[in-house]
Amino acid sequence: MPRHCLILLLLFYICLPNALAQKGVGKIVFTADGVEEKCKVPVKTGDSLSIRLSFRRCLTDIQKQGYLEARIDSIHYGSNPPIGFGQRGNKYRWGAISTDSITQSWLANTGVNTMSISGGTLSPFQFAALNNRILHWHENNGYPFATIKYDNAQWDNSLLSVVLNVEKGPLIVLDTLYIKGDAKISYRFLKTFLGFRMGRPYDEANFSSYDTRMQSLGYLSIIRPSEVEFIPGKARIYTYVTNRRSNRFSFLLGLQSEGKGISGVRLTGDLHLDLRNTFRNGERNSIKWQAPGERTQRLDMQTQWPYVLGTNLGISGRFNLYRRDTTYISINPEMMLDFYFTNGSRLGVGFEHRKSSAIATATHGGYGNFNANFYRLSFATGMLNEDIFHSKYFWAQTAMSVGVRNADAQMAVERREKISVGEAEGAISFFYPIYGEFAVFHSALQARWLFPMVDGNNDFRFLDNELYRIGGSQILRGFNQESILTNGYSVAAIEVQFRLQQTINTALFYDVGLVSHYGNGQRVVSYPFGAGVGVQLLTAGGILNISYALGEGFGQRLSLKDAKIHVGYLARF
Repeated sequence: MPRHCLILLLLFYICLPNALAQKGVGKIVFTADGVEEKCKVPVKTGDSLSIRLSFRRCLTDIQKQGYLEARIDSIHYGSNPPIGFGQRGNKYRWGAISTDSITQSWLANTGVNTMSISGGTLSPFQFAALNNRILHWHENNGYPFATIKYDNAQWDNSLLSVVLNVEKGPLIVLDTLYIKGDAKISYRFLKTFLGFRMGRPYDEANFSSYDTRMQSLGYLSIIRPSEVEFIPGKARIYTYVTNRRSNRFSFLLGLQSEGKGISGVRLTGDLHLDLRNTFRNGERNSIKWQAPGERTQRLDMQTQWPYVLGTNLGISGRFNLYRRDTTYISINPEMMLDFYFTNGSRLGVGFEHRKSSAIATATHGGYGNFNANFYRLSFATGMLNEDIFHSKYFWAQTAMSVGVRNADAQMAVERREKISVGEAEGAISFFYPIYGEFAVFHSALQARWLFPMVDGNNDFRFLDNELYRIGGSQILRGFNQESILTNGYSVAAIEVQFRLQQTINTALFYDVGLVSHYGNGQRVVSYPFGAGVGVQLLTAGGILNISYALGEGFGQRLSLKDAKIHVGYLARF
């Protein structure tokens, strides 16, 4: 564990060296009141502009507290830290806020309670927040021309009393969506995807998200910002989109050691074809073939059809075939019915079947025949950004499955022939810029857990061909491909990316896992970790990926002779 901490600290200090200017605690002295306010200002610098800006920010915070007349008259730059002198003035508050019955009913819809505002702090920021809350609600509910009026303003010392009136204006409903440009996309699909319904009240927030959502699809590019045309009682929306290359073909080659006690190097492979919007309905179809070594092959096919027939329903399916040398073969078909929300999130229900059959007499007693049926509930949210180099991005999903698993009768004594099982899984990934476009922080978490839903489940052991296989370029870098068997794991990845140019992306990464597995006849928990560097080069035809990783755990030590090297190429067409 100390090594984990050292690597984390190293990454932290590499990505944030002097990112923030060193600050000290100065103060603002209000001479008339004899009051002092603390203020963070730069130290060890002669930059008077930076000092003035720091005091300006502190003064703004004071004005937010209702001291509208607060000011700074002079600054002593020679002090360490600097000191500002000024006047604070009176604190202003709201008095009575009166409304008519119609306005009061509209304010109730917005969640604004004038009684709770009376007596509260009066500041430009609080005043703007009040107006924005009222106007935004009306803009998003069919009244984009709503106005607010404050009449009969009266001052009583530092209390302001007003009469508040809201004029909502005409109701505006959606009329027509126009798609300008040469984009090859179904009109019905795009209307449903954007949440456009003729006759629905105009929603400014939804309209403002159109371009971001269309850009996130990956196969559409925005020519110019979307526009809205208002005619009496109606709104017409104009979008301007064109096609962009979104189909992908990628391959990945890996070099890894044969394993503990075995000399030599093993070559692994990965081919992936991903086709998007081929039939102009926003669908996605992919096929992936992997050869993780040891005469093992995996075939994975997926399809996803969102917003079927212009509804918010979609269907998706998956078929996975796994063959491990001459030991066993497993199949895993899955079907899902998805419901898409207007914000892009989706809720899915589905059915999954898993079956594994021994091909020949296994040399390892952990293999056997089984089949299982699962019923699945899933939820995913976030915007999938299709940029080549991500800068700001968030995506998360979670799922829960329950079902019944049947094993061969000869396995019943030790592992039980028929039991109820459950599976929980989750994943989260985000990118965030930490130093402009130069440095980007990326973090991801993946977790899965397969468990028996029976009493005394601590003594239950799954067959080896039921377990998850992790390790390698996809999850827990620094280890051989799919070399770790587990019934439950959680792997966190931390990565700092440096964009040296628009065509070069370098990264330092660190993966750490919590892995449940069987060792010495009992269940144990291990904490493997891996670290390394990666480079992505953007070329005319695609992206070249190179990574170098070391790992420690499961009998492997941090050693150059156990390094894992992966070279891949992704082409868009």
